[in-house]
Amino acid sequence: MREATVEPSVISYNSGISACTYGEQWQQAFPLRSEMREAKVGPSVISYSSGAVSYTHLRAHETGAYG
Repeated sequence: MREATVEPSVISYNSGISACTYGEQWQQAFPLRSEMREAKVGPSVISYSSGAVSYTHLRAHETGAYG
């Protein structure tokens, strides 16, 4: 996100994390959280919730429990 000309915000990071989750690109959600920390953008409840959903989907996929 830092490569874009728009300053990243908690909303843009949350949107990216959610998009990764629902696009079944769970592994891509976790680097966004790290980038968010590096950019000194504080997480919100939605950030943590989106991260938890990504992790749950990733684990379910890895164990074969995901449809």
